[in-house]
Amino acid sequence: MNTFMPLRRGLADDDRRVIPLSTDGTVRLQAPAGQNIDADALAGVLEQPRTEEWTGMTVQAMESPEWMELFVSCSVSSGLIRMLFPKEAKGTVLTEDPYPSSTAAVDKGAITYLARRLSDKKTPEGGKLWEFGVIGHGPGSHELTAKVADAIRTWDREYRGREAIFEIQPLDAPVIEQRPGFFALDTPLNRIVVDWH
Repeated sequence: MNTFMPLRRGLADDDRRVIPLSTDGTVRLQAPAGQNIDADALAGVLEQPRTEEWTGMTVQAMESPEWMELFVSCSVSSGLIRMLFPKEAKGTVLTEDPYPSSTAAVDKGAITYLARRLSDKKTPEGGKLWEFGVIGHGPGSHELTAKVADAIRTWDREYRGREAIFEIQPLDAPVIEQRPGFFALDTPLNRIVVDWH
C-alpha cells in the first residue's frame, strides 16, 4: 500500500518504469519494470472520451481506504499501479478530484483510476463522507471501469469488516482451492497468499 516507497536495492529490486498517459507527459504511471504494459497503446489515453462509475462506497475524512485498495489490487489482473500527476492536471485531463495518491488499473489500451468526491451522506455524528468512483479512458474502458467498481463494492459489502491474513509460500506449495476473498499471487521467488476471514 506504500506504492510511493520502492523496496531498497540490495534487499529487493523494485525497479520502476514510467509510462506517459497524457500527450504532454505530465500524467504518468509508475509501474513495476517487469509488468507487461503496452506503453504505446496508453500514449495520450487520457485525451480519449471518459467513462465514470461511482460506487456508493464511502470513507470518513481521515479514514484510510488502504484495505479496499489491496482488495481491488488482488482482484484485477494488472493490480493497482501508482499514477503520478501535478496539481494543475486536476480539472483538465483528470477528473476534478482524483484520489490524491491515485492508483490505476490497465488492460491493453484502457486505463481506470480511482477518484473521490464529497458525498451527500454524513456520518452519524454529522461528519463528512467521501465517495469513491472509477474513471476510465480508452478502448475497453467501460468494461474495466465496471470491473474495478464491482471489486470496490464487493469489498465494501462483504469484506470491509473482515481481517486479511497474509502468508508467504514456496512456489511448489499445493495450490489451495480458490474461494471468494482468497488470492494466491505468484512472484518470481514465492507465492503470496492474501485471505480475508
